[in-house]
Amino acid sequence: AGGQAAAVAENLAAEISDLSSPSAYDGRGACYFQTSWSTAALVSGDFFAAGGPAVELRDASPYLYWSSQWWERGWLQRVF
Repeated sequence: AGGQAAAVAENLAAEISDLSSPSAYDGRGACYFQTSWSTAALVSGDFFAAGGPAVELRDASPYLYWSSQWWERGWLQRVF
């Protein structure tokens, strides 16, 4: 959703500024999901791949849990 939102924002800014260089979302993305109090898994890939989504699921681990916490803190700082 973050990548698609960035493309939409760029397109709106281009339209408002009368620029003619639209941006397109390429379908790539990743999402953490928590599997317990101390582990998380990660799915990532190309969701618009020919023939259907081409994704990889990384097994749940404490490392991915802490990686998700780090990512979320950074996102919150950028947005708010």
